[in-house]
Formats: sequence, C-alpha cells, structure tokens
Amino acid sequence: MPKNISTTLADAIEREHRTGTAGPLPSIRQLSERYRVSYRTMWKAVQILIRKGLVATAPGITMAFVGARENGVVVSGPQPSHINIYNMIKQRVLDGAYKAGDRLPKIGYFAASENVKSSTVSRAMARLAADSLAHKHKGRWIAGPPAPKNKPGTHKEPGSERPVVMHVMTTAAEAHTFAFEAAFSAAFMLPLRNELLTYGIHFMPAMIQAPKSLDEIPCGLDEIKATIRSLGSRYQGMLLNIINPIERGLDTSITEMAGFSRRPIVYFDITDQGEWLTRKNLSLRSGYYRLHLDERRAVEIALAALVARGHTRIGVHGADIYDWSMRRLDRIKMVARAMASPPTIVCSGQSEDIWRSLSSLGMHEIMDHALRASRLSSNESADDSTDFSYSQSLMKSVPSLTTLLIEQRPSALIALNDRLAREYYYALKVAGILVPAHLSMVSFDNSAESVYIPLSTIDFGLPRLGYLAAHIFINDMPVHGDHEGNIAGLCTLVDQGSIGPASRKGAKRITAPARTRPIVPRCG
Repeated sequence: MPKNISTTLADAIEREHRTGTAGPLPSIRQLSERYRVSYRTMWKAVQILIRKGLVATAPGITMAFVGARENGVVVSGPQPSHINIYNMIKQRVLDGAYKAGDRLPKIGYFAASENVKSSTVSRAMARLAADSLAHKHKGRWIAGPPAPKNKPGTHKEPGSERPVVMHVMTTAAEAHTFAFEAAFSAAFMLPLRNELLTYGIHFMPAMIQAPKSLDEIPCGLDEIKATIRSLGSRYQGMLLNIINPIERGLDTSITEMAGFSRRPIVYFDITDQGEWLTRKNLSLRSGYYRLHLDERRAVEIALAALVARGHTRIGVHGADIYDWSMRRLDRIKMVARAMASPPTIVCSGQSEDIWRSLSSLGMHEIMDHALRASRLSSNESADDSTDFSYSQSLMKSVPSLTTLLIEQRPSALIALNDRLAREYYYALKVAGILVPAHLSMVSFDNSAESVYIPLSTIDFGLPRLGYLAAHIFINDMPVHGDHEGNIAGLCTLVDQGSIGPASRKGAKRITAPARTRPIVPRCG
C-alpha cells in the first residue's frame, strides 16, 4: 500500500535529522515552506514523528528531534527555548563577539531572529545576568558583568600605582624568537593587551633564566617572587610564554611560581607541545590555565577541505629545516592516515633557502611583484628579448618544489605557513601555474601575508584566546576550560578561493613549452 504524503514527509524529516543526537527542528511553518506542502499536511507529518517518539515538544520548549536511544533511554532531549538563547549569547560573549561592556542587540532582535517570544529572550537574559555574563544598564542589556566600583586601574588614592600582569618568558633567546614571530603572536597579544588596558592593567616583563645584565626586569625565580611580594595587591597574575616547554625543571619552576600567589597563571602554549603541563601533572589548583593552538584540528580542517574537492594526492614541501615544520608534517601524515578515505601525502625537502627569498622585500615591492606576475599570465604583449621561460624560472628558484610537482604529481599543495604560501604563489605564477585552476593550495596562520594574496588559510582563533586570557586576569566573568585547565583555540578555514577541484595540470604546465617574457621584478 503506497504511503500517504504525511508519512512520506515524516520519513524524509527522520532521514534528515537522524544523526544520533538531539537537535532543534524548524517551526512547522518553516518546514512546510521548505518541503512545499501545506501547513496542515506538515502538521500531520510532525504528529507522526511525535507518536513514534522521535520529536518532542511541550509548552515553553523548542520542538526538537530526540537523540538516539540506548536500552530504551533517550540519550539527549530538547532544551527549553530560553536555554538555547542563553547558550547562544553566552558563547558569543565568551568568544568576544559581544565584548564585555558592549551593548547587546535588543530583545526584539533575538525574538525575531530566533522565532521565539520576547518573554523567552527575557528569561535567557535573566540567566545570563545570574551567571555574570550580562547586566542591565539604563534599560539596555550590556555584555559582561557590571564594572566593579573599585576595578583594577581605577584607584583614587594619591600615589597609587597601576596593577600589572607579569609576562614571564624562559630565556632571552625565546623572548627574541617570540618577538620575531610577532606577525603571528600579535593575534593573541594585541586583544589581550588592549582588553587589559581598558582596566588600566599593564604588563611587566620577566625571565626565568637571563643574564644579570638585565637589571630593568626581574630575572630568576627569586627575583620574580620578590617582585610579586613587592607588588602586593597590584599583582593580577602571570602570563607564561614558553616556546620550548620540554625543558628540565620547567614544571618545577611553574609549580613554584604558582604556589607563591593565589592569582591566576595563564600559560600560552604557542607551539601546542605542552599538553603535559596540566593541573594534575603540576599539582596546581583551578587558577592555572593552558591556552593552546589546536594543531590537530587545524590539520583536520585543511585536509578535509582538500579531500572534499576530490584531492587524493597532496604535496607538502620544505619540512626539513625547523622543528615546528617537521612536527606539522608528522601531524599531517597522522591525520591523513586516520581519515575514512586517506589521501596520499607526498613530500620533499628544500635544498634552497626560499624562506628568505622575499622576506626582505617591502610591501610596495611585494605588490609590484604580484602585479608583474599577474601580467605574465595575461594575454598582454611582452618583450621577448629576454630568453627566460616560466619553467626555467621555477626550476632555478625552487628546484625541490619543481621536483615535488613533476615527480610526485600532487593535485594540491599544503603550505606549512602563510609566508611559504606567498612564495609558492609567486613562483607558480611565474611558471604559468594558476592557483587553483592547475594546483590547489591551503596554508596555516591567517597572517598578514594572506591578506594580499588569494590563498585559503587556517585561522587558529588566537584573538579569542587573547580575549579569554584577559578576562581570566580581570576576573569579571566566568572563563572555564576542561578539568585540566586546557582551553583550545577554535580553528576555522578562511576560504579565499585557492581550493578548487582536483587537477593534475600543474606539473604538466612546468614541463610544457612556454613563451618567453621578462620576469625579473624591480626591487628598489
């Protein structure tokens, strides 16, 4: 007997939402518009799902598809509408989308956008206020808790000094490395510093190991503890920047500094190597946090974006010089092996120092190079007096990349960071290889280099981590990690159009005859 339309609709909705977990359903009117049926027909279909126990609804509760059952018990169920609104706004406040002190959208906005009553939004706001995530001022809801009367940096007593957060690094060499990578680390440090400055909190640099000549900053554990003692109530906590956490005695140093004061300690794990520096291993209290990059998740997103476009052979170049690049290559191979349809990862080392080939150029010279490279791939007439082909240019400047593309034949390239991706882009452009028409590319960091070139890159979510770190020190709203104090950055793909369908024309373009054109850029 053929099924009637309501039963067919019920089956279609069940197939669409049967994912093993609970989730809210659109309204009946929205469902009827999506499936192009009458409201009454869709209402009958939903009633079928309710009788089957797959959809739950009640007054004040969003209609939701009930989660999977284990031994007859529902694993997860629908949430009240105001709880959904509360969770949404809470996440935006903690992520910094709604910064502390900013006006929240009006209640009517949330009611209209989420298709709920104004009273539901008001209940969500009341719960946010109870959790110090929002407060009301002059009839408007404000993100974050109300400013305390004696918040840090607002001392009125004569001669009082500003509060500080101690910024501790291990050695002068690591401080130099951290400053050298400012284009990357600034994504974390600037939101942190700017948020602290709004409360009048300043940084005080310090080093665990440093020469005695650095008299202007505390050096060594004894001096750091003496400085904390002298600061008294002005001391707001400690930010640890440790690039190489695998050092002897480092865990003991952190434990000693943490046990000296009850103020929070935030460890910014910029290399994602300090997973062992947790509360349990360090025997620390709840005031210790490890904010870290999520390297594994970043690699998963990059590989998934390429595999989804049909790339089964992916190249990685130049991972044989620095420790971090070799670690990232190992992570790429490990994640690729764990995928349902594992792609083949092919790689080659670099015999040439392409890391610095364009790093010395100013931005105006980089833009001039990009414009000239763009003209090379156009149909404009060019001076043929310079006998220099695209292929010869690429082989001369980056021979190991040429070897990777010709011998291994990948259809996509993973650049280990945006600086390398920029240089690959120029070299490939000169060789007549278009991204993504002939070769797709994705990189990491979402740094300044990715702004001027259309390259897709992975953002590690560092501004959010900096914002959360600031409010750990300010202690004005709840910031929670897991039970070990870990808070990972939220990785996202910034898709700027360099990932296309799989194509193997890239390597062929290198070996194919090419017209001769001048390619030498002006530098100065």
